[in-house]
Amino acid sequence: MSEREKRRLRVGELPANPSEGFDTPERDQVVRDALGEHIFSDFLRNTREEWHRYICTVQERERERSLEEYQTAHLPPRTPECRLSTVAAWFSAHPEAAGRLPHPSSFH
Repeated sequence: MSEREKRRLRVGELPANPSEGFDTPERDQVVRDALGEHIFSDFLRNTREEWHRYICTVQERERERSLEEYQTAHLPPRTPECRLSTVAAWFSAHPEAAGRLPHPSSFH
């Protein structure tokens, strides 16, 4: 659909992220009236808290991807067994990373 047609039909843009999406119902009196002020305010607060917890948490898949990218960029290519022992040696040399990155023994 062209931009011109969107304007003609009054089709708006979707929010770029959930945070922007929270602003839309906050301004929507129909939603506010349908839910009632108490439920509406609880809904917005809980949804914002959930989003905040999500963006502040490093997901397992993100850790795995980051470790893979680090290994690819900084370790010589080897067989999986050699690579695992190299990563284990790196962890031994960098104990401060133990709490921030998954230990190589957790990879299978």
